[in-house]
Amino acid sequence: MERPVVLVHGAWHGAWAWAWERVLPLLTSAGVECFALDLPGHGADGAPFGDLSSEVACVRETLDELDGDVVLVGHSYGGAVITEAGLHPAVHHLAYVAAFALDAGESCVKAAEVEAGLISYDGRPNFGAGFTMSSGDMITLDPSSAAECLYNDWDADTVAWALARLGPQPLITLQGTPKLAA
Repeated sequence: MERPVVLVHGAWHGAWAWAWERVLPLLTSAGVECFALDLPGHGADGAPFGDLSSEVACVRETLDELDGDVVLVGHSYGGAVITEAGLHPAVHHLAYVAAFALDAGESCVKAAEVEAGLISYDGRPNFGAGFTMSSGDMITLDPSSAAECLYNDWDADTVAWALARLGPQPLITLQGTPKLAA
């Protein structure tokens, strides 16, 4: 029996994200127990949005409910979450899928500044065209920009499927830093 796999989505997404919804049946048919979870406030989770620490806690609570060792997989922002959650004793292996593999004390915003030349003004990141930040520090994506930025090599039906599910992302999550890195 393979180790169970726990899938953690990226920003603006939920458990459906990045084809987790389409990967789950493949893993299950291969005999791999797997779980795709919704971080607080995302997807089907009705809890209020949190910060990086509360999202790490959410993953750790899921890990507490499982028996034995697991593989923890993070996509995009989900990599920041698994970086700290991966210290849980049940985690046997971490897998980063196009994800932020942060150092302790490093944020996604800081990593993006280094990697993509993100420019900050007055302490608030300027994500560029297609990203809108509300006065409540929630970031939303313009569908056409999201299609180009996130799903540029997907077929039109799959892009439409994904765009219909995108939600807002709290800026505070992208500014959070893991206390420790697995």
